Amino acid sequence: MSYVEYLENNEKEQPNQETILNNLLFIVKTQGQHMKNSIYNNKLKNSLKYAKEMLNTLRTNDLNLQNYYHLYTSIFDEMQHMLNYFQEELHRGRIIHDFYDIIQQCDNIIPRIFLLICVGVPYIDSGECDNPFDIIYDIFNLMRGVQSPLRGLFCRYFFLQILKDKFSECKNDEISIIKLILENLEYMNFMWIALSRCGADQTYTTSIQREKLKNLIGDNITRLASLNFVTFEIYSTIILPKIIEIALESKDFLSQKYLLQFTIYAFPDEYNISCINLFVDIFPKLDINVDSKEIMISLMEKLTKYISSHSKEDIKFLNKNIFILIKNNVEKIIFDSKNDFDLERLLHLIFVFINFIIKCNPNENDLLGNLNIILNNCVNIINKNKMLKFFNLNIYKLIQNILEILLDLGISIFQLEHYFELFSFLNNYSKKEVSIKIISSLVSNYEKKNIPIDSTEKAIEIIKYIRSLYENNKNDKDDDEINFDKDEGNEDVLNICKILSIIRSEDPEIMFEILKIFKNAFINMEKGNKKYLISSLVNAYLSFCLKLQNNYYNNNEKIDKEMILNIINKIYIQVENLINNLEDIFPEIAFRLYLEVSTKIIHIKNIDKDSKFNEVCYNNIINSIQVLIKKSNKIKENIRIDLINNFIGSILLIFNSQNINVFSTENFLSLAQQLIDECQNISKKNDQCISLLNCSNLFYNALVKDSDKINQLLIKSKKLADFSMTNSRNCILFLKIINKYFFFEEKSKNDNSFNFSYDYSIIEALLELVQNHIQNMKNQKIRPDFLSDIEEYYSNTMLLFDQRKKLGNHW
Repeated sequence: MSYVEYLENNEKEQPNQETILNNLLFIVKTQGQHMKNSIYNNKLKNSLKYAKEMLNTLRTNDLNLQNYYHLYTSIFDEMQHMLNYFQEELHRGRIIHDFYDIIQQCDNIIPRIFLLICVGVPYIDSGECDNPFDIIYDIFNLMRGVQSPLRGLFCRYFFLQILKDKFSECKNDEISIIKLILENLEYMNFMWIALSRCGADQTYTTSIQREKLKNLIGDNITRLASLNFVTFEIYSTIILPKIIEIALESKDFLSQKYLLQFTIYAFPDEYNISCINLFVDIFPKLDINVDSKEIMISLMEKLTKYISSHSKEDIKFLNKNIFILIKNNVEKIIFDSKNDFDLERLLHLIFVFINFIIKCNPNENDLLGNLNIILNNCVNIINKNKMLKFFNLNIYKLIQNILEILLDLGISIFQLEHYFELFSFLNNYSKKEVSIKIISSLVSNYEKKNIPIDSTEKAIEIIKYIRSLYENNKNDKDDDEINFDKDEGNEDVLNICKILSIIRSEDPEIMFEILKIFKNAFINMEKGNKKYLISSLVNAYLSFCLKLQNNYYNNNEKIDKEMILNIINKIYIQVENLINNLEDIFPEIAFRLYLEVSTKIIHIKNIDKDSKFNEVCYNNIINSIQVLIKKSNKIKENIRIDLINNFIGSILLIFNSQNINVFSTENFLSLAQQLIDECQNISKKNDQCISLLNCSNLFYNALVKDSDKINQLLIKSKKLADFSMTNSRNCILFLKIINKYFFFEEKSKNDNSFNFSYDYSIIEALLELVQNHIQNMKNQKIRPDFLSDIEEYYSNTMLLFDQRKKLGNHW
């Protein structure tokens, strides 16, 4: 079907866009195939005839912009075969001028222009024309005859696509070719705007379609930027002023927006930086619908990237005046914004501007001053919009980006005014993410710049961010599935714990108040990571206490020793309150902390004549054993056994200290009996045996040396070992009992106040019993894996036994 037949059929019926496009594409496909067949058979007239039929489809008025673009793309692909044919004919020695004259006689202007453009490439390459510009200019003048905006737009676009490599060959007409492309830009821009002049019912649709054709206009600017003879002088005096003139005269907001954006991205950044005043001056003259924020964002992003990739020496021309010019213009754009629904774009502009001034502002004081002004403006903008309940995720993300970029710079939040105000606008999920970075930044700033937490004001501010990690506002729909109370012990919790280590103040009372602020915050949190936080806070209190003790012994007369003692006493009250808060939810942690406090108190030495710290130590020991007894159902048995052994070791450590007297004999015996009773509640006999063996150590210390009680516990341990022999592995228990006898016998030998004796036959009987069990295990077909360990333990025990016999010990 030819294009004439298509027109006749189309008059009879009015098909839809899809049908029209398919019919035209069918013509392009069939005529294009005939054209290629003719080219293959070297039939010039036929190939031109079919090419004209194919190109005539571009004369249609029935397609919308999108479908016309589709049609043009198909024709562009087919015309590459015609272009290649002309170039091959040049290589065969044909005179291309003849082709040029033949095509000039084509009756329809659209096919004539497209074919002349294709033949123009080999015509310029042939050298038959003295000046390539003459050919280009001749074709350009011919395009003036296309008055239809849609046809003219694509004719000129084809002109740019095919002849783009020939523009740079006009070496004696550089300025002329630049002005020609600028004139082509002006025509195409006019035609692009004319496309919007349609019925009112189609205006919205046409605007959307026009945006899809913006690259056709921008291709002119791309061609200009690619010319190797374009210098900064040419750009600043000819190209940029003309583009600005075209944009302003167009009075079309889409045109103005895209012309400026294409210019910013196409030309070198150093050109745009040096011409920044031209860009800034145009903003007030733009159409009211032009989003100047978007253009300024594009400009600053390009400049920031350029500045980041160059040294200070390379960007000396970026003087303070340029920075002030951009700063003033950004602030004007922000405060002149009349659209309350444009908050997202405003925040994006602020984010890009912050990134820009970070790269451009070398003076730290100036930088902080500018950042504080920006944050203040940002808070005012959000409040002005009064759209908090309509925030979308993009706005939350932009606020988060603004807050985080300042942390990445290494600026302390204490140096930034309005930081928390901006932070408070975030939803809970974003608050959590930013808080983690804030906490990490605080630790990093201390490690790099030695910036401590040295005031109650700083502590209160930090607590606000820490709380945001664990708050879950039910009103935030996007936060419903977020749980900030997981027992993970992850990196953010670790950093919170690190924060406690960077609390520094030379004033003990201020230091105490800072820790108290953290204490009040941590106690009011729900369970989960609370155990890590309170444990770390207890250690911070104890470290502070140790520092105070060292100050007490310092010869500095300025130190108020009575004040130090009072603060130490208050510290232990706070610590006991903290640990008590963990008893129900984490009894194991509470137990260990009580014991740790008890063992730390012995380092106080003899600084307290009233023995108030003896009482504190005793209370913590009693609290620990009470946790073990009352909360035993919440502690796994294997952990409970470890805690018992831990308790025994801590008690012995306290007794071995000469600095503090904690127990009366009566109190100690009562405590020891409670521990023995707790051991007997252990379900496994072998575990009971070992625990009672360890308890026997309690009855040899500076306060109590009771050999009878030790013997009772050893005998009870032997009975428990007998009950455990359903598993041959437990024969090792007998060896432990023997070695315990040896241990106390050795103590008795070196301590006249301790008389420990036992029956020699007990040791022999136990050794023989172990030997029999070992022999039985050896006789088994498959020997147990643990046999070698028991044999080694038995051999060492026998060696010790033989040595003692040779020394003539009393048994």
